[in-house]
Amino acid sequence: MKTEFSKGNGRARQVTFTVPVAGNRKLFVILVTDLSASMSQFGKIESVNYAMAASLRQIEKIAKGKEGIDVEVMVIGFGATADVVQGPESIETIAWKKLVADQPDTLAGPGVDLLNEKLDALMNGKRGLPPVLVLVSDGLARDEIQWRPATARLAASKWGKPAIRVGVGISGVGGDCDLSLLIAFINDPERPPLVAGDAAQLGDFIKWSINSSFNQSIGNNDGAKPQYPNLPSLPFDDDEDEDEDQEED
Repeated sequence: MKTEFSKGNGRARQVTFTVPVAGNRKLFVILVTDLSASMSQFGKIESVNYAMAASLRQIEKIAKGKEGIDVEVMVIGFGATADVVQGPESIETIAWKKLVADQPDTLAGPGVDLLNEKLDALMNGKRGLPPVLVLVSDGLARDEIQWRPATARLAASKWGKPAIRVGVGISGVGGDCDLSLLIAFINDPERPPLVAGDAAQLGDFIKWSINSSFNQSIGNNDGAKPQYPNLPSLPFDDDEDEDEDQEED
């Protein structure tokens, strides 16, 4: 409650009214990842697991110093089907669950459709910052007739449009990523996909894209369209993570 005095007809009068208290803003970090069997080869899914576990630790550290922001994480896996494999869960409590790539096909449409559905439900009536959306794939999605309209809906949706969308693929050893899918997911000619040459670089790109996009989102409090992060010139610095791992051992 708040009380103010105003003057009317030459006399002061007391006016009491309720001041609404704004809740925290939501910031969703959502990974949409290919879980087809080819991702289990050449260390690719292991790189995804390591990169995400490291990124979540880094995001948690940053989020602790930011008041008024609630960060939640979700993982959607796709292959022959699509499903939420983790979350949504607060960055403060989430423990990364290792992904398993054993799906017999690569169908991206159901994954993007599920992302659209979850974004609408998660953000319904809430205040939020631009979501961080990362699509990872190593193969050629066979369902363009489905993923093409699904990515178009994402780009036009209330929360998909302002989102920081990143596409990460691998076209080196054991990979042949569908650039057309990644490009459609990003839907911005100034935002090229990140294409890794091997599993190690795939992990670096995922960590970089998650962390830099997160920083972009929390720095965007004026409603302006977030700027796409610059491409990495150096590999992600793992020194801190290695030190933490050694301390845990």
